Amino acid sequence: MNLPFLCLALVCAAVPAHAQLSAALDLNNRGNSAADAGRLDEAAGLYRQAVAIWQAAGRDYDAHRAGTLFNLGAAMGGLGDRPAAARILEQLTRARPGSD
Repeated sequence: MNLPFLCLALVCAAVPAHAQLSAALDLNNRGNSAADAGRLDEAAGLYRQAVAIWQAAGRDYDAHRAGTLFNLGAAMGGLGDRPAAARILEQLTRARPGSD
């Protein structure tokens, strides 16, 4: 494999990953806007989508995942689902699964 082809392949591989991470940021921000407007069901759905992306992105994005989990827990608490809020917020106190 020649060097220019390898460089192009690496750039092309990075673009989808960057787009996914940008999407997660956008989902979290849209969730915040929905929560601020009192649309907590909508916010929770957006936060869940963002958490899934952060989770798939790996340990480097655990801080982003934790922030979005906090937002999701707050939304669930605001919806009156205290048990769900507690389960979500407990995830913030545990190590990421598989991290020994």
